[in-house]
Amino acid sequence: MERSVRLLTLWGPPGIGKTRLACALVQDVAPAAFLSLQSIADVEDLNALVEPRLASRTRGWVVLDNLEHLLSGPNEGQAVVERIQRWLSDAPGVSFLVTSRRRIHLPHEHALELLPLDPTDAVELFVQCVRRRSYDLETDDGELHELVQVLEGLPLAIELAAARWELLGTRGLIDRMSGSIQLLTHPRPIDAKHATLRRAIAWSWSLLSEEDQRALEALCTFRERFGISDAEALLGPDALCRLGVIRDHALVRVPVPGQFEVLASIKTFIRNEVTRERAEALADAHAEWLLQRFPDPDRPAALGVVRADLQSAARHLVRRKDPRAGHLLELLNKVDRPCHGDLIDQALAQHDSARLRLVRSRVRFWAGRFDAARDDAETGLVMAPDRATKAWLHMSLGAVAHHFGDLEAAEKQYEAALANADTAGVPRTEAVALINLAMLDYHHDRFESSEERYQLADLKCRTIGDHQLQARAVMNRSMLLFRQGMLTAAETSLCSVIEIFEQARDYELSAKAKFALGLVYHEQGRLSKSLETHEQAWDHLQHSPDALSRGMCLAALAGALAALGDPSTARHHLDRAMGIVGPAGHDATQRFIELFYAFVDQAEGRDEAVKDRLRAAHDHVVLRAIARSVTRILRQTTPGVSSVLEVGPDWFVPPMGERVNLSRHASLCRMFHALVNTAETGGVIDVDGLFGAGWPHEQVALQSAHNRVHVNLVKLRNLGLRDLILRANGGYQLDPTVDVAWRGSEGARPKTSACSNCRTA
Repeated sequence: MERSVRLLTLWGPPGIGKTRLACALVQDVAPAAFLSLQSIADVEDLNALVEPRLASRTRGWVVLDNLEHLLSGPNEGQAVVERIQRWLSDAPGVSFLVTSRRRIHLPHEHALELLPLDPTDAVELFVQCVRRRSYDLETDDGELHELVQVLEGLPLAIELAAARWELLGTRGLIDRMSGSIQLLTHPRPIDAKHATLRRAIAWSWSLLSEEDQRALEALCTFRERFGISDAEALLGPDALCRLGVIRDHALVRVPVPGQFEVLASIKTFIRNEVTRERAEALADAHAEWLLQRFPDPDRPAALGVVRADLQSAARHLVRRKDPRAGHLLELLNKVDRPCHGDLIDQALAQHDSARLRLVRSRVRFWAGRFDAARDDAETGLVMAPDRATKAWLHMSLGAVAHHFGDLEAAEKQYEAALANADTAGVPRTEAVALINLAMLDYHHDRFESSEERYQLADLKCRTIGDHQLQARAVMNRSMLLFRQGMLTAAETSLCSVIEIFEQARDYELSAKAKFALGLVYHEQGRLSKSLETHEQAWDHLQHSPDALSRGMCLAALAGALAALGDPSTARHHLDRAMGIVGPAGHDATQRFIELFYAFVDQAEGRDEAVKDRLRAAHDHVVLRAIARSVTRILRQTTPGVSSVLEVGPDWFVPPMGERVNLSRHASLCRMFHALVNTAETGGVIDVDGLFGAGWPHEQVALQSAHNRVHVNLVKLRNLGLRDLILRANGGYQLDPTVDVAWRGSEGARPKTSACSNCRTA
């Protein structure tokens, strides 16, 4: 320790290991005096203990262990502070090391707050404590990390739990520790204060005034981190003052400036201290805080940071048969979609409503109960009291139709949702409907319409300041860029939305964007970067209730592993991914995962199996767009998988396809050859150029010309070129990774009049 430090205070919550660290710091420092203050009652006793040590030394360290109880009273505490200040002045060669559950607040104090151990150090301490009792324990036991998380990394809790390991084992400790600290009792306590974790917390609790105890009781109703405005909602205008006192007693943590949290062990202690009537009143106030903070369920903001609070408050209001439970359940549905079906059923039995029908429809959809989801949405539509609610119910019906591949019915429902939202004047709902319609436009190859809808949705999001929904729209649009092969643009776009989501602490949406970004990296050939990004996504999604996203993320991670030469681990992940999505019954997602087995087939040299999987993906209507990039990657890297487009004077053979005769479709044939000729120069051709090629001697209105071109592009895609015709730089081109092989004499190659509309990509 530096001698320039005259007063060092080690402070922190009960059981954090202040005394242990103080002993370690001074053991190699001579001379040092270690003074336990646990039995010291007042400042006079303190003075009698310390003064003789100061009289006998002119330098070194004096350790004052457990000072907190002498600082609790305003008069006594001030006298102790003044006495320490006098000692610093009278003994300039002596330094003081203080352990306390609160700071001293002297001008020259160096206060070091002790934090819980990180998981690795916590596991190491637990193993050491068990081994000291002559029991062997492996440090790589996965359950140990779960246990030290339950124990919150508190050294005292870890030591007390280790003393019970012989009787219960790791899993037994985990199961019995949930919501209880009674188990953490030392079999042979050295001192009463540290005999149990509960006593250690009770010691700190007893040092608070009654007003501060009531304030801490209220703060313990928060399940997640909270800010000063949240504290004010429960404590009133003096919240900052109360927080300051409780913080000084190390009973509330500040993980980042402006954010506060209470350790679960302290919450458990408080829960056992308050009366039932007081607990009910606190739960009512907590639920009221959420209702006031999020008054509009159609415009949620940063709900991910209060997920556990919503769960607790919704369960409380359902138990009390409060109709406002539906409001909280609707909010909870935004961040925890497949869960809490039991609560929703209870709430519906108490108060049936269109909004609750909407919530249950969404829950059933994500659980794979699509017919039941449709029934709830249709019932809710009959009951809906306003157009805003009808808009969301139409959206749910559209999602069910979309799942079953009925894109026409889905489009009608989304259009109905848009019309109702427009009439109701709810721009956020309009934006969501526009995003869904843009996705359908893409499926129908209406790229210009898709782009226009995304731009409209983006404008509405900007108008209402909903940056998260705006980022979701950008993420969906990024996927369209990605599926069209515009990888650099997709990468830039996805990186921007990841930053937005992480600033909003919406780590689940950030992970979904990283999943997409990992696919972009894979197609770019940046395999290590792809694997790293997928692993980051999986770290957040593996605990998500969204089974479909979890399965897709794990499949993409497996694809990167297989491409890097680890097909065995990749196959294990893919089997696990199929198990995750199997209960949800989502056919398109299962097909998506099956496609990624092709990377394992490729790594193990089964090229025919790769071709079979690619053909199956191409035949699945919904999967075509999702799997386009995967198909391109495999086509480029698998020997024997044809990546050749055979072209004749009036026919072509797509990769892995049959010959297509264009002799009876003159404009279609000329447009196709214009695309082929442009591909050979590395350029793109715009809509006007394609019209000039297809109808070289006709002059029609601009809109009519563009309509003809788009109709022919849809026909060419449906004839086998869906994955080969790409949008690029405002025009169109054939996939540059596909080789074009002309069949027949070179002189027979058709020419087009579109050269003036071609440009280098």
